[in-house]
Amino acid sequence: MLTAYTSAGLFLALGTMLAFFAHQPVKILFGQNKTLRKTALLFLFLYLLTAVFFFVLFISRVSFHTAAPFYGALLLMTFYLILDLLHLSRQIFVEIMAPAAIGLIAISVVLAAGWPDTKALGLFFLLAARFVPTTFYVRARLLLEKRQKSENAAALFSGGFAFLLIFLLTVMGITPWLGLLATSVLTLRAFLGLSNYRKKSSVKALGLREFFYGQVLVWLSAAGYWFGI
Repeated sequence: MLTAYTSAGLFLALGTMLAFFAHQPVKILFGQNKTLRKTALLFLFLYLLTAVFFFVLFISRVSFHTAAPFYGALLLMTFYLILDLLHLSRQIFVEIMAPAAIGLIAISVVLAAGWPDTKALGLFFLLAARFVPTTFYVRARLLLEKRQKSENAAALFSGGFAFLLIFLLTVMGITPWLGLLATSVLTLRAFLGLSNYRKKSSVKALGLREFFYGQVLVWLSAAGYWFGI
């Protein structure tokens, strides 16, 4: 939305946000706490009804080509919800599903603004360079904090691979240089955070820092698209 605002994109973003909010009521409905089920059902109905309204507004304003990534995201999130209800949400491939769906949503948002396919796909890879390595990094870092056997190799490999991919896309002119800078910050964070130089961190502090790093990627990449650097 920062780089490619349109009314259709706004409708899609609002619908996505409301659909995300609906996740918690669904978990309550299928959970053990029966006292909150009526309230959860009410909020689920309100969230989904409003989300569908915004999704219909979006679909009515764009071509099938533009909406196709959104349809893929819906399918992916349906699988995620099923696996989550089956208590499989902590599996690494399941954790990646949700941010991948958001990445697909982002493709539809920028396509609605007239971006070419190559540039839109580059944005997806830029976002993926954040969420895939971060998923591996956080898992490895939490294991280290708990003094358990960590999965450093997967986290470092995914971070290094993401950096090389964005480097190539940037050299080809598909993604901005400031996006590459943001990716390099994330890669450096992973190597330092999993090294012997790291400082002990609580789960809350780690989460807050990761939110900050996410903002670094968003704003630097947006500035790169704004100014063409």
